[in-house]
Amino acid sequence: IGRVIEAYAKRFGYNVVRDFTGHGVGPTFHNGLIVVHHDEEAYNTVLEPGMTLTIEPMFNLGSLDYTIWDDDWTVQNTDHRWTAQWEHTMVVTEDGVDVLTLREGEKDQTKK
Repeated sequence: IGRVIEAYAKRFGYNVVRDFTGHGVGPTFHNGLIVVHHDEEAYNTVLEPGMTLTIEPMFNLGSLDYTIWDDDWTVQNTDHRWTAQWEHTMVVTEDGVDVLTLREGEKDQTKK
């Protein structure tokens, strides 16, 4: 997943923030599965049907350095360039994935 996300970002000149990850969803919300959003060989989990996970990459145009505001939630890159983050939750199926968090009218990019 991370390899694909990072390759896509780089096509458009974006960097992928490395310190934030997606996660598995199970009996506990963050169930131990780590979903990195960049190319990292150490993470090579094979996805299996029934696994539920989030993908929530953060792209930016500048530095990978950031600060976290006093609200303990807002993240800002240190050079104040544009940053964007998006999240979807999906479940792995026998045929691919089903995106569980599509908004009304949003196209499922995982389907052809």
